Amino acid sequence: MPWPIGPCRSPDGQPWTTVPFEHVTSGGSDWWCAKLTGANFPHDATPLLEFVVRGDGDAWDKAASGSNYALSSPGRYRLWGSLGTGSPGGSLVDEQGCVTESHGARARGSRIDLDPEFWTLDATYERTLDAGWHLQSVYDATYALRASLPKDALHFRPAGEQNAHKVTLGILAEHAKRAARNLGEELGTRGLACRCVVSGEGEWRFLDVLPRGAGKLAALRRAQRLLGFGDARTVAGGDSGNDADVLCGPHRGIVVGNAQRGLLDELERGAGSEQVCFAEKGFAWGLLQGLRAMSFIEA
Repeated sequence: MPWPIGPCRSPDGQPWTTVPFEHVTSGGSDWWCAKLTGANFPHDATPLLEFVVRGDGDAWDKAASGSNYALSSPGRYRLWGSLGTGSPGGSLVDEQGCVTESHGARARGSRIDLDPEFWTLDATYERTLDAGWHLQSVYDATYALRASLPKDALHFRPAGEQNAHKVTLGILAEHAKRAARNLGEELGTRGLACRCVVSGEGEWRFLDVLPRGAGKLAALRRAQRLLGFGDARTVAGGDSGNDADVLCGPHRGIVVGNAQRGLLDELERGAGSEQVCFAEKGFAWGLLQGLRAMSFIEA
């Protein structure tokens, strides 16, 4: 059995609930299902449900972007998970065959997939990220940082959140900003050109170490060139501190209503584009509200 249990919750702060998977006897040995009733979750939440799938030991399955899987409406969904496959994240498909989360640029802008179905990486973009980057040296500097902090103040995030051009850490909020600054300086002394980005809320924060040429803005600009979209036809959306860079530039941007304080602080300091729309609604509803305000879709 590849997926013993699946922790899930509504996104309004309710505790995580473990839901068991049941074997579909008519579907062959590889199919398992989980059933959740609407009574378990509030109907005014957007998305309605977020979840991850836990395998044996420390194995976890999330969406390809590294985020939790999310459902915005009731229905039947098919999950093409990644546990045991070597693929970097799974795909959640609805009854009409639509993928609920797009692929393309992902992992904080450290990867671009030209063919999401077969995970074909954009080799040209990958080569640009090699400049000023050496993965082992980044890990060495990170180990030194961890040794300088109080015990258990910093840890490496799961393997599925790491890749050849991204190292992701979890760090106590009280140490996050100083640690990011010190780590950036240490990497500079090692001859590397890296970005150390802090994001998240609460007691624990994310600390991402990326090549100088990586990031959501860099990935967006590359995607624009590949797809032929000009700035007037491009909109970026964001809700956390690691979205600050992609909200800069000549294209338009949307900050959703559930945006974290860190992103709002960055924009207040002038880091954001003048063409940013601040939506009142959160999550996907906020994106739709912003797109309507910009006349990209009908009101």
